[in-house]
Amino acid sequence: MELCFLIFLCCTIGAFCNTPHKRFEYKLSFKGPHLIQKDGNIPFWQHGGDAIASDDSIRVTPSLRSKRGWIWSKNTNPHSHWEVDVSFRVTGRGRIGADGLAIWYTEKEGSNGMVFGGKDQWNGLGIFFDSFDNDNQHNNPYVMVMLNDGTKLYDHNSDGSLQQLGGCMRDYRNKPYLIKARIHYIERVLTIWVHNGMANNAEDYEMCLRAENVDLPQNGYFGISAATGGLADDHDVTSFITHSLKPAAAQVQPDQAGKVTDEETKKYEKEYEEYWDKLQKSQEEYKKEHPDKIKDIDEDDWVIINCRNMPV
Repeated sequence: MELCFLIFLCCTIGAFCNTPHKRFEYKLSFKGPHLIQKDGNIPFWQHGGDAIASDDSIRVTPSLRSKRGWIWSKNTNPHSHWEVDVSFRVTGRGRIGADGLAIWYTEKEGSNGMVFGGKDQWNGLGIFFDSFDNDNQHNNPYVMVMLNDGTKLYDHNSDGSLQQLGGCMRDYRNKPYLIKARIHYIERVLTIWVHNGMANNAEDYEMCLRAENVDLPQNGYFGISAATGGLADDHDVTSFITHSLKPAAAQVQPDQAGKVTDEETKKYEKEYEEYWDKLQKSQEEYKKEHPDKIKDIDEDDWVIINCRNMPV
C-alpha cells in the first residue's frame, strides 16, 4: 500500500512532470461491461429517442431507417481544461452508411434533433462522424468539427463544409476493432485524435485537428447522438471517459528543499486512504453480489465499478 501511495502522490502533485495532471471524473463517464443499473438507467447519464442501453454498450441508433437517439450527462462539467476518450463502432451491411454520430459539448443539454440526432443551433462544440455524402463531393466518411454560438443552422446540403472549424477523412465504418476519438481541450487549444480501428494498439491515434483560440462554454454538458436516414448503420458506444486536466504550471510544486510539504503530504495521504477504503468496500460488495463475474473483471475496472456505487 505504501508503494501505491507513492505512485498516487507523484501523479497527484505532478511536481516533476511537464504534462498536465489528469483526474478521472466518474460523474462524467461511463464504460461497459456492467454499464446499466437494474432499472435500466446509466449512472449520471440519461438517454432517449431510439437509444438502447445494454450491459456492454449503448446502441445510440439501430440499423433501421429514420432513427435518432441520444445520451447526455446529467451533470455539468465544472473544469476549464479536460480530455474525453470515446470508444464506439459504426457498422452496416452496405458499402455506404448513414447518417452518422456526433459527440457534443454544449452550454445546455441536447435533445432530439436533426443534426445527427442532436438539436440544431447549439452553443458549443460538435464533432460529427458523417457517413453519408450529401454534397456528392466523394469525401465521406468524414470527421468534422464545428463551433456554434447558438445562432447558426447546420447546412445539411453541403455537409457543413463551409461552417467547419476543420476535420479529416477517416473511414470508420465496419472496422475490426473499436473506433476511438480523443478530444483534448486545454488553455483554449482544442486537439482531436482518431484511432482508425484497424489494430488493437491502444495508442495508435492520428491527429485530426488542432485549433488555437477556441472558446467553449463553462459548465457545459457532454453528449452523444446519432441518426439514420434512408440508409442505416448501427451506432454503438462502449465507453465515454472524462478526465479533468490541470496545466503543469498550475500544479503543486515542491518546496525549496525539493520535498512536498508536510501539510500537502497529509492532505493527499488522507484523500488516498479514503479512496482506498471505498474501493475495497466496493470490491467486497460486488464480489458478494456477482460471484460469477469476478473472473471477467480486469483490475483497472474496479475503479469504474467503485464509482458506479457512489451516490448520484
